[in-house]
Formats: sequence, structure tokens, C-alpha cells
Amino acid sequence: MAAKDSGGGGRVFRTAVKIRFFEADPAGVLFFARYFSKAHEVLEEFVPAAGIPWEDWFGGGRWIVPLRRVEADYRKPLLPGREVEALLAVEELGRSKVVFAVRFLQEGGEACLVRLTCVFADKEKMKPVSIPPAVREKLAPFLAG
Repeated sequence: MAAKDSGGGGRVFRTAVKIRFFEADPAGVLFFARYFSKAHEVLEEFVPAAGIPWEDWFGGGRWIVPLRRVEADYRKPLLPGREVEALLAVEELGRSKVVFAVRFLQEGGEACLVRLTCVFADKEKMKPVSIPPAVREKLAPFLAG
């Protein structure tokens, strides 16, 4: 896992993702819903790599960060038994929400783009809250320009 400049003004988090046999559908390609779990795996690697304690994001402390929306644009099938590159960038950094773009690359091209929209919320009131300043500071360098 590594971060690098995207060329568009923000850093990009890079990691490798293994496509497993059991994740394939009968046609022998990654089952469409698995793209979402793969994108979440990338997010789980990104959070501590960006300097945000895993427990702060996923541990359900003072605030929670649930997914509010997920969407995917499928371009090429991902095949089991291969390792593909995944790139994560922040597309939007709002008051209480952050939109991540996770791109899966295969053989030099984009196989899929998954967008994960997360919202920061008060754990007890279940109402949106502002992204904590320390977290915003860690996310900002990954904001696409």
C-alpha cells in the first residue's frame, strides 16, 4: 500500500487486491456485489495508512461513519486467481460526508469504479455531525483536484 500524487492535485492510495475463486459467479468472473466488499477492503486499508486510527473510523466511538450510498460502474470483468491494483481517492469532502472513488485496474485499464459515500454521525442521536478536524486534515491531501 502506498500513496502517490494523482496528477490531478490530490494523493492516491494504492494497494493490491486478490480476486478469489469463491468470489466468482458461474461465468467465472467476480460476482457483481463483491466489488462493493472489495472497495470496502481498500477503504479499511486506507484509513490507518492515512493516519486515522482504525478504531476512530470503524470502532463506533463518539461518532460512527456508515455508508450512505454505494454505486459502481462496471467496465471489464475481474477474474479469479489474479491480483489487481486498486486506487482510492477522495472525490468530495463535505461538512459531514466524504465520497471515496475506488478504481480497480486490470491489464492497464479501469475494470470498475466504485463510489462509497460515508457520513459522519453522532452515535447516540444518529444525526449527521461535522467531520472531526483531525480526520478532515488526514483526508484533505487525498482530495482530487
